Amino acid sequence: MMTPKITAAITKECGIPAERIYVLYYSTKHCGWNGANF
Repeated sequence: MMTPKITAAITKECGIPAERIYVLYYSTKHCGWNGANF
């Protein structure tokens, strides 16, 4: 599995801590993001 390239600043826009970044990656519908984009 490839590591998503996301910064704390980007996660902050969704109001999500950087430590919860994996949630964004596995939940493609989170914040309307798509894991494929990473």
